[in-house]
Amino acid sequence: MGKYSLHVKFAELPIRIICQTKTDAFFLKEKYREYIDNISDLNSNYREVYLKIGYRSKVAIKNTTFYLYLSSLRKDFFTFNMNLRRVFIYLVNRNNGFVLHASSLVKDNFGYIFAGKAGKGKSTIRKLFPELISLGDDSAIIRKIGKSYFLFGSPFHQRTKTAYPNIKVHIKIVAMINKSLKNQLGILSFPDNLTSMTTNAFVSYIGNKEEEREQLIKTVFNFCQLNNIYDFKFRKERSILSVIDHNI
Repeated sequence: MGKYSLHVKFAELPIRIICQTKTDAFFLKEKYREYIDNISDLNSNYREVYLKIGYRSKVAIKNTTFYLYLSSLRKDFFTFNMNLRRVFIYLVNRNNGFVLHASSLVKDNFGYIFAGKAGKGKSTIRKLFPELISLGDDSAIIRKIGKSYFLFGSPFHQRTKTAYPNIKVHIKIVAMINKSLKNQLGILSFPDNLTSMTTNAFVSYIGNKEEEREQLIKTVFNFCQLNNIYDFKFRKERSILSVIDHNI
């Protein structure tokens, strides 16, 4: 079973991916190389994900084990990547975290998260600052470790078709964004903050959807109790981070 497996940690969640061939295992090891776990903690409770080749694309769960069916890993890595992302969303939504539909930047070791549906400006903001590290162009992974919430790098290939750096940083801001002719930053009131966050958070559509949704709302609620969520109408210019730093 473990002969063709690789161990990864996504947002400090341990996952063992089990392949049918050594070639597939090496292929995935290269794709997720920054997230390979050296198994220093032998007591880690790894969640097992089996890659099955020769079936139509689907994701299944039996007890606590996941099965990813795929016709060809190399020819359809995009599908595998999206299905593995669904598995991760399932796990993080049940482990003090969530994945927000957002892009992100890292400045001075703090995470700036810009959330919103398609067309709101997530990629626009990221592209304004090519010199800064981004931890995701479409997904922002937020998880509570100890008593603090962190932004984690995303291993999942998104619009830029690459994995992002495997780092975690404290969060400076979470902003719901909209393009505008001028910059305007304000704090969302409750329950607007909770509504905005939950409608922009991903669900896996694996297993019990109502249970996942209830847990997601609880996690986001706890996050919103400790963190302001901002409404940020922004103009396409590099002054926007200065606006944030000046007002927070």
